[in-house]
Amino acid sequence: TEIQKGYTLGNKIFTLSGNTGYKKELIEAAAAEMGKLTQRITENTLLAVLSGENRLVIHKMNSKQQVQANTPDEKKAYDSSTGRLLIAMLTDKELVRFVSQFGLPAANLWKEASTEKKFYHQINLIREQGYALIEDTVQIVGFAAPVKRKDKTVASISIYLPAFRYNEKTKNDLIKNGLAIAKKISVKLI
Repeated sequence: TEIQKGYTLGNKIFTLSGNTGYKKELIEAAAAEMGKLTQRITENTLLAVLSGENRLVIHKMNSKQQVQANTPDEKKAYDSSTGRLLIAMLTDKELVRFVSQFGLPAANLWKEASTEKKFYHQINLIREQGYALIEDTVQIVGFAAPVKRKDKTVASISIYLPAFRYNEKTKNDLIKNGLAIAKKISVKLI
């Protein structure tokens, strides 16, 4: 048999081309639920995974709000609610490996977790709550809940909005709706 030589495209090409086919099952499980949620709460939603030290958006749904919160498709995991949640949901062994490879968060990315003691306190808090919430009173508020397959977190569903539309009622709605939608998506992945 003749051996063919050449290049094969890796998963990154799907991100670059906008084709998220390599996470097709996850997106198919989430898309309809994300659409319903985005329409119900009129805020943007996204589905993200952990990719090295970054959180990578694999699917987005934008609301019809005049003013929307925007976030890059790839950014430092420590600097987003989705990334923080995905890191917190790692096993203890994976978490130690993550920190040894990428270090603790810089104070400008996650002030409340910039020392080892503070970091593990924040990780435990996210684990106990079952969600991550970044309440930036100046710009963007982000909420994230885990999407699981067989008790392992495989992605994060997130709702994000401009801070000026955020209040105590909105906070309660984010938590209630975000956790419910993450659970619905997780059930589809079993």
